[in-house]
Amino acid sequence: MKYRNKEYKTIIWDWRSTIYDPSSETLYPWVKPLLREYNDVNHILVSWALNVPVRREKIKSFGVMTYFKRIFVTNDKRMTFEEIFDELGYDADSTLIVGDNVNDEIAIAKDIGVDSEVVEVFVKNVAKDLV
Repeated sequence: MKYRNKEYKTIIWDWRSTIYDPSSETLYPWVKPLLREYNDVNHILVSWALNVPVRREKIKSFGVMTYFKRIFVTNDKRMTFEEIFDELGYDADSTLIVGDNVNDEIAIAKDIGVDSEVVEVFVKNVAKDLV
């Protein structure tokens, strides 16, 4: 997918407050349409959770498993982001991390040399016509 004049092959998504709205306990309305529209991209989901099995079941209950090439539920996001590149062989130059927290996902992306975007900006630029 082309975003900000750059071609991305992989998008790493945060779960809570990025694609999942904890206040309404639903996915944001743009999530499934965007994942369907850009199905040629390797979508990876990363979720931080103290209770990993419960979080996996919650994600599964929303019917989004098939949209993601891999889903990581972990208690250490930094390690998971690094693992994605080390073990799966993704190229940092063609990967975008989308998250809601500039002190968490966005900061980690900067630290490991990966492009990032705050979800509100990304949705405004990409998904505005999909809902």
